[in-house]
Formats: sequence, structure tokens, C-alpha cells
Amino acid sequence: MTNAAVQNNPELLVSLVADDWEMSEDEDIALVTSRACSSFQDEYSPLMSVRYNMSHVNMEYLREDGRYLHTSPEELAKALARDDLGCHCEEDVYEMLLDWVYYDFDSRRPSFGLLFSSLRLPYIPKSYVDKIIRVETLVRDDPSCYSAVVQYDRLHEKLAQGVTSATRKRYDSVIGAPRVGYTNIQIMVCGGKKTEDLCEIYNPETNAWTQIKSIPEGRSSAGVFVSNDGEVYFLGGEDSLKKQVASSYKFDVKLGEWSEGIVAPGSTRTGGMCCMLDGKVYLAGGLTTEDGYTTAVERFNPESQRWVPVKAMTTPRFGYGCVVLDGFIYVCGGFNGDKDLKSAEFFMPDANEWTSIASMNTARSGCKLVTAEGKLFCVGGWDGTKILNTGEMYDPRSNRWTPMAPMNRARHGLELVSVGNQIYALGGWNGRKPLSSIERYHTRSNQWELLAPMSVGRWLMTAVALPSKDQELVKVVPATPCCQGTGLPSAGLLPVPS
Repeated sequence: MTNAAVQNNPELLVSLVADDWEMSEDEDIALVTSRACSSFQDEYSPLMSVRYNMSHVNMEYLREDGRYLHTSPEELAKALARDDLGCHCEEDVYEMLLDWVYYDFDSRRPSFGLLFSSLRLPYIPKSYVDKIIRVETLVRDDPSCYSAVVQYDRLHEKLAQGVTSATRKRYDSVIGAPRVGYTNIQIMVCGGKKTEDLCEIYNPETNAWTQIKSIPEGRSSAGVFVSNDGEVYFLGGEDSLKKQVASSYKFDVKLGEWSEGIVAPGSTRTGGMCCMLDGKVYLAGGLTTEDGYTTAVERFNPESQRWVPVKAMTTPRFGYGCVVLDGFIYVCGGFNGDKDLKSAEFFMPDANEWTSIASMNTARSGCKLVTAEGKLFCVGGWDGTKILNTGEMYDPRSNRWTPMAPMNRARHGLELVSVGNQIYALGGWNGRKPLSSIERYHTRSNQWELLAPMSVGRWLMTAVALPSKDQELVKVVPATPCCQGTGLPSAGLLPVPS
């Protein structure tokens, strides 16, 4: 049976999904899209000129070029329904079709339902659906569009409880898999205070956690980076006896195995932050046995297998945020041995210089920093008097920090991972206990939503996003002794936090 047949027969789509999920039709979630995805074999007409690559339509180029604003609704619907549209997130598709309608609102309003049916609503975060799509007048006034949003809610409820990978694949086979170009990731979490050996993987598609092999030498407050070949390296940190660890280990994502990593840096550090820039590894700040809270920065060249010192930061930083954006290394916040910091600076590798930027609005130690959509996001931490649930966003073009929506939980010593325009906050200390909860922020809706929790409360752990293909990313292994009694299954689902 072809996708086209399903697309043109909504009742058949309802039946298929109801059978697949073992649900009755009135409980069905299939109308989350009003049509299934299909591969369009016929060529475009006026929409595409010879300048467009017919085998892979680039969403960004379409928007910048602007000719889509002058095409017919049928042609635009075909373009937006393609698997190979080349967009990074489905929100871009929604905003593009909205731009087309509002370009000539009165005459194009009747075509909104047709274009909306090309949208793959299941791949849009709920916070964006609730804040942006659900309140749009065009959606509310079109019964089929609003029905799709209601059905989306049913789907989200099921995914919030976690599903197996097999169930998710069956679901994708009916309503369509993510488009080519989507960033499909899993999040690896390793170590932490009192969980030094524990490593597990979060799969956003199934909203479920699985355990992987423990790191050979457990640690908390470690540095992490992903090499150009996709291997994950952990270095430094401290063990369960609070002794600094000099060793480094790498994790082979495809095999699910650990092996020795890179040579140890010149100084052993706890809380040193790592990043990759232009094929080299940078290790900055932290706490050393020799110098205490340090400003020192070292750079590792994989070709020479050597660490060399580079220009130091202007102030010592421990428990701070560090990230690469547009060829520069940005750092902010932290603790310098005397006070919690709100200052921020960036490193220019070609000039070997650090330059100060605008300070944050709030001092933060135990915070984390990520990039999304060309901006910096710093979240959580301790301001000297309380643990924070707040965050702020920095725009390099204006050199200004602006507040973000607060998280659902206050978190110190948390981890932060960005994937496209979404940011995941994991674990942390709330003043009484380590947290197992995680939540996701959507940059365009400015909202957080809670997701399936980790197996146990964790803080001062290390997390990293792992790019994935169609296959399962990491091998799942039986529970190891370090995790016995934690309630962590070797594979399967975990409950949603209260």
C-alpha cells in the first residue's frame, strides 16, 4: 500500500494507526496530521527554476529567495510535503506556510488548511504547539487543523509515558518519518556525585532511558568533547573519594565500548570545561591541585598528541559555562574562589586573546551554557544566596543578556545540552537532594516542559548530544553492579516525574 493511497484516504489512515497502536478509532491519534507523508515523483512547475536542486529542496534557500511567496497553494503544499525539504526543524515549515498566507491574507486564507496538511505536527515540541500554533486564528477557525492539534495532544500524552523503539518505528511508518536533515540525537549522561560510574542514554523520540556500560574510572565534574569522528571523550574530574582523576576515556558510540582516551593535560583538573574548535581540544579553568581555582587554558593537537598552554582567562572560573559559537570560545559565570561571577568573555584563537563581553544580569556558579540559533543560553546555578531556576540569553549582535522563562525546577550543578532550537536541562542539586528530572526548552516558544526522568537523582555529571542515524545509536547492556538497587532497567521505559 502506497503513502499516496493513505494520504488521500483519511479513514484508512485512522484504521491503520488504530490497528498499529491497538486502540479503538475514537482513541486514535492518527489525525495529528491530516495527511500522511508522501514522496512526490512529479516535478514542480513555476515554483522551482533551474537554480533549484530538484532532488533536494533547501528550505533556507527557499525562504531567502522569496519566490515561494508568489507560487500557487498546490505547488507550495507539494514542496512543503517533501521528505527532502532540507529543513532543520518542523517549526520552520509552519512559519514558512504562515508567511505565505499572510503575504496576501484575504485571498490566501482559504488555502491554509491545504498547506497545514503538509506539516508534520508530531515533530514539533508541545510548548511551541501550545504557545504558537494552538492560538493562531487560522488554526482555530479551521476544523481539520484544530482537530489535528487535538489529536496531537493525545499523541503527546502517550509519548510522555515513553514508548518502545519498535512502537515508534511503526508509528513513523504510518504518518511519516522525520524529514531528511532533521537532527536525530540521543543524550548521553555519565558520572556525577555519588553516581560516578553510572552512564545512561536518553532517546527523545521514545522519551525513554536505557543504561550503557559504565566508564572504567568513575568521576564527577569531568570535561567532555565529541571528536570529529564522533567518539566521545571524558577527561579529568574527581572520583568518589574526592581525588582528582588524570585519566581520559573515549566511548565508541557504534560499539558501545570504552577505551583509553587522549594523553593527560599538563595540569589535572576538576571542573575544567572542554570544547572542540578547528579540530583542536581546549581545556579551560577548573580546580587544580597545584594552583587551586585557575585561569589556565590548554590546547590539545590530535596530530602531535601534545597539550600546549594558550592565553589564560581574565579570571579563575569553576562551575561555569563554556561553549563554541562562530569560531570563538565563550565562557560565563562560575566561582573564582572568592565570589560567584556574572562576568563573561570570549577567546579568539587566531589572536590568542580573551575579550570581555556584557556581564549577565545574575551571578551564577554551577551553571551551564549552550548555543542555539546563533545565541548563548546560560541556565541555573547559585547566585550566592539561592539556587536558581532562571536563565538568560545572550545575543552577540547586541551584546545583551535577556531573561528566559524559568525552569520548572531550580538546579545547581546541572547539565545542559542543545539540539537544534531545543535545550535540555538535566539533573542538578535543588538544595535538598540531587534531581532525576529533566526538562526541555524551546527557544521560539520560550517555555520549558518536563520529560521522562533519569533513573536516579544526579548532579555534577557530564552530558553530551550524540548524533544518530536510522539504527539504534548505542548498544544496551545488562545492569552493572554500580546501578543495582537504583531501579534502572537495562532497557525500557521510565515514569514521568511528578
